[in-house]
Amino acid sequence: MKKEPSKHKEVVDLILKNNTLKTGEDVSDIFTQMYGEIIQTLLDKEMDIHLGYDKNSHEEKETENRRNGVTSKTKKIKTKKGEITVTPPRDREGTFEPQVVKKRQRVLEGFDDIVTSMYAKGMTLLDIQEMLRKIYNVDLSKETISELTSAVNEKVIEWQKRQLKKCYAFLYVDCLYCPVKTNLISEKTAIYIILGIDLEGQKEVLGIWIDKEESACFWQGIFEEIMMRGVEEILFISMDGLKGLNEAIERVYPKTITQRCVVHLVRNIYNIIPRKRKQRSNRRL
Repeated sequence: MKKEPSKHKEVVDLILKNNTLKTGEDVSDIFTQMYGEIIQTLLDKEMDIHLGYDKNSHEEKETENRRNGVTSKTKKIKTKKGEITVTPPRDREGTFEPQVVKKRQRVLEGFDDIVTSMYAKGMTLLDIQEMLRKIYNVDLSKETISELTSAVNEKVIEWQKRQLKKCYAFLYVDCLYCPVKTNLISEKTAIYIILGIDLEGQKEVLGIWIDKEESACFWQGIFEEIMMRGVEEILFISMDGLKGLNEAIERVYPKTITQRCVVHLVRNIYNIIPRKRKQRSNRRL
């Protein structure tokens, strides 16, 4: 029995029949063009739904609102498939609010996730701009990228200020030194982290703070902050041997039991062991 050709195959055959495709770039261009036509069709269909009748309908209309042509200028939209051009339709009353490509939107949804992901990984606006140009052949301005990345900053601030649980069974507090790039200069920076375990055994990062160096004074400010965010009681805190840290905890949470972190103790002891003893212990491990 002869197998019927799929609809996709028919489309491909039609494209090849009506276009001369010699390179991969030619193929990419024709599909970008088709993508633009699909978006245009969806915009026109949105107008049909908004008005309640099709463009070529001759039936009696339930609304006095009518089509009013298209916008005076074509609209260039950045997409993951390249740059497309559309002409959004207009209505006389100006009540049409398209959702496929919103008013004043210049970047189609999906790019914001790519840009914010790059930004969250520490890439500069210039790096993001260059990466998008190389991979997607799309040239976004620094202003557009900055608008997209502002969503990341808003989410970070929201996360930093979120309310915490009233009681935590255990907190691990530690400070790591990581290279952070500022004004093209990479410097070791103190990253304060608190990992909490609630009464149900669930882990949660309470917050991440940054300062030039670790200090008990800064830790006290952190504990005061988490108290303001709802933490009323902490049963145990595991910490390193930073001078003044125990006292800083007692000032904010006087009933909390503190203990030295075993990992820090072992690591500190290991650092003072003679090299030969280290080699022997490594062989046994």
